[in-house]
This record gives sequence, structure tokens and C-alpha cells, in this order.
Amino acid sequence: MATSSKSANRLWYGLHAIALPLTLGASISFYLGSDFMSFLAPLAIALPVLFIWHAVIGGLALSRLHHSALLAIAILTAISPQWMPFMAYQSAKTPHPSSIRIATWNVHQWRNMPWTDLESTAKEMQTKALSLQADILCLQDIGQAGLNGLEAHYPYHVQVGQLAVLSQWPIKQWDQQAFTSTFHGHDHFMWTNIVIKDDQGQTRTLTVANAHLVTTTFVAKDFREDQDQNGMPQVMLSSYGKLMQTAGIRSRQVDQLAAWRDQQDQPVVIAGDFNDVPSSYSYQMLTTGMKDAFLEGGIGLGRSYTGLKGLPLRIDWLIMSPSMQVTASAVDKQSHSDHHPLWTDAWLQSQPIKD
Repeated sequence: MATSSKSANRLWYGLHAIALPLTLGASISFYLGSDFMSFLAPLAIALPVLFIWHAVIGGLALSRLHHSALLAIAILTAISPQWMPFMAYQSAKTPHPSSIRIATWNVHQWRNMPWTDLESTAKEMQTKALSLQADILCLQDIGQAGLNGLEAHYPYHVQVGQLAVLSQWPIKQWDQQAFTSTFHGHDHFMWTNIVIKDDQGQTRTLTVANAHLVTTTFVAKDFREDQDQNGMPQVMLSSYGKLMQTAGIRSRQVDQLAAWRDQQDQPVVIAGDFNDVPSSYSYQMLTTGMKDAFLEGGIGLGRSYTGLKGLPLRIDWLIMSPSMQVTASAVDKQSHSDHHPLWTDAWLQSQPIKD
């Protein structure tokens, strides 16, 4: 009987021990970034799977009143900052008369697949962008088509490379900042100072940054082709190496973006495609002292990237200063870009800022 009890203990605790090194690595990278131990950074993507692993084992142990359930509870509590942002469950909030709508969308160069009719796809995507009814619209990866005619619907607009901010409110100042750590196509972010008025006619200034951080460079089609040519072990090592490299670049880009944010003296919105998940160092850095608009006003997983089927990747964010009060937020589904647009309705609680 004692032998049976010892075997059961080894089983329950052993199941946690299998995943615990990966869980610990993902947790460390969340706080310290890839420059500390670059090989840990890609583990952020695996955090949801690790959470499910520990939760299921813990639930089974609890159903049998086994004391290893306490270990599962301790692990899940310790990694709660990483897994809780994956699900939003906010109830509806009362709209505010001074609310403005801010949206972000990676339009994938106004196309979905290379073999589609690019002209009709771009036209349909323009219609989708307008249907968001955004007062401020941030676009990434706009390609050679640029603003695709949207400037006719927005009296104020700025384009810097593959990034653009379009506004119904006056843009009084704008600039770009080059990343010190770059990758092809991801070498800067842009910002704008936008003058808005509330329902009382009071003038306020909102700083909106638009960013497209370095991608993971992982392409499922290329992975399968490399696997056929070089075998699974080699392609796994090669892919992980690429993930480490881009995670390091992205970590430094996030550090620079966060440092810029901390220097601003008015409310800030950081919009864009961050090519990272909520369990990442990128998310932890950008949301420190800030609000995740989707968590504040959305419901569900908020899957914004469709390139990897079956994975609820929320890599497009709207991060806001605490003075921004969010009343609603949602991911707007579409079938043209590999990203869904994200929008939020919010209003400024801060005191008016004089020009």
C-alpha cells in the first residue's frame, strides 16, 4: 500500500516536473527579456500550453483530493501575470459623450494572397477600414499602395514608410524615431500629437504612437519545405535560432519604445502590430503603468493574427495611459489581411492641456 502511494506521488509531481523547467523559463523571460537569456524568449509562445498542462493535471489531482493539487495552484498563481491577459471578460460599460474611437490594423500591403485580384481586394479592405468608423486609425504594412485612398476620408494624415496615422482631429506635430536595433522593414516607429475636444469643447492633446515590431520570421510553408529537405531535428534547431534572434531585436525595440513613452508629458496611446503574445516581455514592458484596451473593454481571446490556424494569437494591441477610460474594445473579423483590425472607444479623464 505504501509502495502504491509513493508511486502515485511520483506520478502526480512528476507530471508537473516535466513542464516546470519550460514554465520557469517562460516566466523568467517575461520579466527579464531576451538579452538576459536569449534562448528563453521563444518560450513565451508556449505559455498557454504550459498553463493548460498544469491546470489539467492540477484539476485531476484535486478531483482525487491529492495534495499535489496545491503545487498546481502555486504554479498557476505564480504565472498569473502571463496567462491572465489571454482572456478578456469585461461587461458592457456606459458610453461617454467625449469618447473617441481608435483603431489599429496591419493591412498586409492591402492584399491577402498573391494570386488574388489585388485591386478588388484593396477596395474591399478600404471599405472595411472605413466601416471601423475610427476617429484615429493606425495602419501598418501599407505597402506601395500607401493610404489606399483613405486620405480622402481623413482630413489629417501622416505616412512614414510602412506606417500611417489618419485622424479626424488635427495633427499638430509628428515625427519618427529610428530603432537602434533593426530588422529589414522594421527600423522605426512614428508618433503624432493629436488635438481633440471633449463634449464641453475643452481642448486636449493625445500622443499616438504607431509601431510594427520585428516579426518572428516563422512561416509555416517554409518550415514544411525545410523539413522535407533537411529533416525535423535540423529545421527545429534552425527555426528556434531564428526565433531567438528576432526576439532579441524585438526586446530592444520594446525597451526603446517604453523609454520614449516614459518621456511623454501627455496621455499616450501605443498602437500597432507587436508580433508578440501577452505572455511576452514585450507585453510586460509596454503595459507597465498602462492599460491594455482589449482587456479593459473586450470579451474573449481577441485573436488578431490568422496566419497560424488554430492558435489564438493576440499580437495587435492598443496600449493606453491610465487616464484613458475604455468603454468598449473589439477585434473586427475580416478575410483579407492576415491580421484583424482592433478598435477601442475611450475618453480622456485628464485635465485639459493648453496648446
